[in-house]
Amino acid sequence: MAWLLLAEWLWILLSIALVVSGEIFNSCIEKTIDYISLKRDPRAALIKDLAAAGVSVLCLFAALTAASYLYPRFWRCLHHDSQVRLYSHHRPAECREIHIAERTAGTKEAISSNKPNTTRNNIAGI
Repeated sequence: MAWLLLAEWLWILLSIALVVSGEIFNSCIEKTIDYISLKRDPRAALIKDLAAAGVSVLCLFAALTAASYLYPRFWRCLHHDSQVRLYSHHRPAECREIHIAERTAGTKEAISSNKPNTTRNNIAGI
């Protein structure tokens, strides 16, 4: 995925790190509440629910961040004009590898050389 800029990767990695950190803090809060009191208390349940809601907000932020960077690129690759698809140099840079793979999928191409001493020509008996 070299078609993402460094700043975009940093935002995506920050989002992932925030979600993991949020999960760790949520687990710490839940274990602390369980340690303090073993009996059921509606206040303890509210504290646990609020910690889980905080993680949900971080997950939503991570999903929106990833979608804001990835969705436009996939959209351009999928809905590019079919006439232009024949010429890969007219497509956006991030789509080129995808379309080249689509075009050559299922085909076998022989690589040959006019040089008599190449390994491929020796094997083929040329």
